[in-house]
Amino acid sequence: MRRITRPILLDTVDKVKDFVKQTNKFLREVDVSSSGRYVVDGRSLLGILSLDTSKPVVVNYSEEDEELAEIFISKYFVRGVNV
Repeated sequence: MRRITRPILLDTVDKVKDFVKQTNKFLREVDVSSSGRYVVDGRSLLGILSLDTSKPVVVNYSEEDEELAEIFISKYFVRGVNV
């Protein structure tokens, strides 16, 4: 199964809380990573808050959840940033 990787910006606690709420609707696992070193569960509020979210982080999710991602988390996608 193919995984999709996108840069996102979660620079406030409210954005993190909403992101976690939305990713709990996904069918498969969602990972969020920072600096390529730390990977946390995208459904974990504390996990995401443990990352440096002052700059873009990377979300990784299953292609099965691509439609859900476009509906629920595309507002956090960062355009023009390579991952």
